[in-house]
Amino acid sequence: MKYLQNMVAFLVVSITLLCHCAAAFAQTPSETVVRVGFPIQAGISYIDEDGNYAGYLVDYLDQLELFTNWQIEYVQAEGDLDTQLSTLLDQLENGEIDMMGTMNRNAVLDEMFLYPDYSYGYTYTVLTVRDDSDYIVEDFSDWDGIVIASYPGMAARMELFDQYAKVNGFTYEVIEYETNEEMINAVFNGEADAVLQVDISMLDGLMSIGRFSPSPYYFALSPEREDLLPQLNSALEIVSVSYENLQKELYERYFLDSSDHFRASGEELEYVQSLGTLHVLFFTGNAPFQYIQDGQLKGFAVEYFDDFAKSVGLQYEAVIEDDLSAATELVNTGQVDLIACIATDSALSYENGICLSLPYYRSYAIRTCSAQHIDDAEKHILGFNMNTEEALENVLSDNNCYTWIDGYSLNYYLRKAVVYDDIVTDWADAKEFCYAAAVINTLPEAGKMVSLLNQFASSISDQETQERLSTYLLDEMEYTPKEWLLANRAAIVVISISVILVIGVFVFYIYHKKMAYKTLVSENKVLHLSIYDELTGAYNRTYFCKLMEQKIARGEPGALIALNIHNFKYINDTYGTHRADQLLCKIKDILAANLREDELLCRPSGDCFYLTVSDYLLEDINRRVEKIQSQIKAMAEDLLDGYQISMYCGAVSSITSPDLSNTHTNLNCLIVALAHAKRETGSIVCMYNESMHREEQLRQYIEANMHRALAENEYQIYLQPKMNLHTGQIDSAEALVRWQTKERGLLFPNQFVPLFEQNGFCKQLDLYMLEKACQLLRSWMDAGISPITISINQTKSLFVSDNYVEDLLEITSRYQVSPQYIVLEILEGLAFENSTELNDTIAHLNEVGFRVSMDDFGSGYSSLNTLGKLHIDQIKLDRMFLMDLRQEQRTSQYEVLLSIFAMAKKLGIETVAEGVETKEDEALIRSMGCDYGQGYYYSKPLPANAFYSILFPNKQ
Repeated sequence: MKYLQNMVAFLVVSITLLCHCAAAFAQTPSETVVRVGFPIQAGISYIDEDGNYAGYLVDYLDQLELFTNWQIEYVQAEGDLDTQLSTLLDQLENGEIDMMGTMNRNAVLDEMFLYPDYSYGYTYTVLTVRDDSDYIVEDFSDWDGIVIASYPGMAARMELFDQYAKVNGFTYEVIEYETNEEMINAVFNGEADAVLQVDISMLDGLMSIGRFSPSPYYFALSPEREDLLPQLNSALEIVSVSYENLQKELYERYFLDSSDHFRASGEELEYVQSLGTLHVLFFTGNAPFQYIQDGQLKGFAVEYFDDFAKSVGLQYEAVIEDDLSAATELVNTGQVDLIACIATDSALSYENGICLSLPYYRSYAIRTCSAQHIDDAEKHILGFNMNTEEALENVLSDNNCYTWIDGYSLNYYLRKAVVYDDIVTDWADAKEFCYAAAVINTLPEAGKMVSLLNQFASSISDQETQERLSTYLLDEMEYTPKEWLLANRAAIVVISISVILVIGVFVFYIYHKKMAYKTLVSENKVLHLSIYDELTGAYNRTYFCKLMEQKIARGEPGALIALNIHNFKYINDTYGTHRADQLLCKIKDILAANLREDELLCRPSGDCFYLTVSDYLLEDINRRVEKIQSQIKAMAEDLLDGYQISMYCGAVSSITSPDLSNTHTNLNCLIVALAHAKRETGSIVCMYNESMHREEQLRQYIEANMHRALAENEYQIYLQPKMNLHTGQIDSAEALVRWQTKERGLLFPNQFVPLFEQNGFCKQLDLYMLEKACQLLRSWMDAGISPITISINQTKSLFVSDNYVEDLLEITSRYQVSPQYIVLEILEGLAFENSTELNDTIAHLNEVGFRVSMDDFGSGYSSLNTLGKLHIDQIKLDRMFLMDLRQEQRTSQYEVLLSIFAMAKKLGIETVAEGVETKEDEALIRSMGCDYGQGYYYSKPLPANAFYSILFPNKQ
C-alpha cells in the first residue's frame, strides 16, 4: 500500500541552458570583497548559537550575492549597541568599511553616504505594553485614557502617535520623563500603561498592541565605494521582482511575536454571554479529528473547539451526528448554531445559511476504492464524506464506486487489521482541502462569532496545531465485536485445530507477526514521512538538508552530487509507472550500496537523486560516478527489456562552492550544474564553476530585458535562402531571429529561445517576426524588388491560440502583403495533439492564403503516417538525415528518405532538406526528388538588409 509522499516540496527553480556566448560578451570580473558593518542587534544582525552570522541583514545579503560578484565580509565593533553603531558609522564615512544596513535616510545622511534607489525593509512605530497587560491588539474602544510614558527624545514619534489616536478615535494621557531608562521603567513598575518603541528592537517583557508610521530602511555605501552602487541597485531590483515576498517573509521570521495569544475584548465576551447555551454540531467516525471512544467525544477538532469555548466563555452542548444528510437537516431546521469541524470539500459547506471561519487545519483527501473492482471504480463517484468509517463501509459494500477521504483519517482507520484490507488507496492522487468551523446565519449577530473564530484560528501556530493532531494519530484502536472477530478469525481457526495440526501453531505465529508489523508500520508512518522518501526509502529533501548542515558545521570536505535520468517521462509512458517506480527503487539500492561511511543519499523529487560524498577532486568523483552509472545502466537494461537509459550528473565540491557554510547556496549551485550536465553530454560529471554563475546572470539579464528588447526592436530578422532544386533559383528563405543587445552583443536563438518557450514569450516574438517579415516584403515591393516567400517559425502555444488566423491577417493586411508570401513552420510535436482541430486550423490558414510547413520532420516521433493525417503544404527534413547519408548512402535510412519523398510527392506536399553543406549533398537530394535545399552550401543566415544585395546583386 502506497502512502502520500511528502507534501512540502520546494519550489523547483527553472534553469535555462545557455551556451555559445558571442565574443562580445564581457568577462565577469573576479569576486569583489565588500566589508559590511555588523552591529549586534536582535533579529537584525546577530551571532547564532553555532557561531554563524545570522539575522534579517544576513539573509537579505545572501540573496543579493546571487546577482553580484560580491564576497561579503562582516565587520564588528566593540561596546554596547550605541557604541557599535557610532564606531561603524565613523568607519563607513572614512571608508574603513564599505556598507551598512538598516540605515535611515534624510538630507544630512544623503550628503554623507551613497544610497541605492531601493529600500530593503520597513520599520514601524509600535505601541507596547507589558506582556501581562489586559490591553488587546487594536481594541481601540478599550484604549481610552491609556497612559503613555515619554521623554524628550520621543517627541517626533509622539506627534505620529497623536495622529494615530485621532484616526482611531481613542484618548490618552502622557507622563514625561527625563531619560529613556526612566520612561521604560515607568511601564514595568506600573506608573504608565504603554510606551512607544520600534518594532525591530522591542524590549523583552513588552508586547505590541498597535503599529503605525512605516519607515523604510536602506543599505548605505561609503562615499569612496561609488563603484558598488550600480551593482547594488541592479541586485535590489532583481530581488524585488523575482522574490517579491522576501521582505515579508524575513519580517515575519525575525520580528513578529509568534507567542501572542488570543484574547477576546470585553464587548466580545459580553456578546458570547448573551447567547446563552449554544448547540454545536460534531461528527463521529472522523478520527483523529472527531470521534467517539469509550463513550466520550474526543479528537483534535473537539479539543480545538473546547479551547476556543473556554477562551471566550462559550457555553455549549455537543450535538453528535454520523450521517451527512441528517446533519444537513439539523442545519436547515435551525437545530444547531455552530459546526465545530467541517471540511471545505464536503457538500454541507455549500449549504445556504452557513458561514465558514478561516481554516484552522489544512489536510489532503485521498482517492479510495475497493480492490475487487478497481478498474470499474470510475462508474460511481461518491462525494467527500465527513464520516470516514461510513465512507469506507460504502466503498466495501459498493464495489463500483470510489470516494475521497481525509488522508490522516484514512491512515488512522487502515490500522485496523483485516477490516479494511480490501481498501485500495491512491496516495499519489491527493488534493488539498481545509477544516474550518462554521456559523449558522440564524445565530444572532453571526458575523461577530465568525470574527471570534477567525481571531482564534489566526492565533494558533502550525507547529502547535501539528503537535495537537499528533497526540490523536496514534490513539489506541477500538474494535466492535464484529470487527474483532473479523480481524482475529484466522487466529480462532488456528487455535481450534492446534491440537491436531501443530503446523497451525506456526502459521498463526507468522500471521500474528505480520499483523504486528503492519500495525507498527502504520503507527510510525508520520515519523517515517518526515525523514524518508516514501517510494525509495532514501532520505527526503528536508531531512537531507538538515544532515548536510551538520556536515557543513563539522567542516568536512567533500562534494554534493545530483544524478538524473534523461527522458524519464518516456520510461513512465512506455513501461508504466509501476516499472518506472521499480527502476527508481533499484537505483536507490545501487546508490546506497556504493556509499561510504558518513555519506548521504536523498531523493528530492521525481527521477533525481542527491548524494554527499567524501571525495572532492573531479577525477575521483568521475571515477565513482562512472562505476555507479555502469551498474545502474546494466540493471535498467535488464529491467526495461533491453532499453538503455542515459544519465547526467552535476556536482559542487568543497573546492568549487562559492559559500561552503550555506546549504541553500550549495543546492542552488548543484541545480545549475545539473542543468548544464543535461546539455553538456561530454563529461561524466559536470562540476559547478564560476562560468556557470556567469551564465545564470545572463539568464537573469534575458528575463529582465526581453520585453524591453521587443519594444526597442533589438530582435533582428536574419534570412537563410532556400534553393529551388527544379529551377536552380533561390525563390524563398527562412526567417531566423538574432538578439542584438546593447550590453552583451549579439545573442543567438539557442541562448534565449528555450527560455522564451518556457515562459510563453515566444508567442509575442513569433508575431513580431511575422511583422518584421511583412515590413521587409513591403519595403522590397515599394522599391520595385520582386518579393520571395519567407518561412516563419510558429510556436505551439501561438498556433493553437484563439483568433490566431485573425491576428496573422491583421499584420499582413496592415503592410498590404499577400499571405501567399508567408509559410508558417510548425514543429512535428503538434501532430500528436488533436489532429482534427489542427487540420481545421491549417484549412483556415490555406483558405486565406497562408501555407503551413512541418519543421524538423523525423527528429522526434513523426512518421509517414503523419503525412496522411495532416493536410500540410510542406515538410522540412531534419538535418540528421543528410548527416547519416554522408557516411553511407545505401542504408535503410536512404530507403526511408526515398519513401518520404515519394509519399510527399503523391500527397502534393513540398519537401525541403536542411543541412545542405556540399555540392554532393545537393546532388543527392535532387536525385531523390527533393524540391528545396537549405544550408550553408548556399548561404549562412544573413541580416535582412544584406540578403538581397548579396544573393541577388542584379535582381530588381
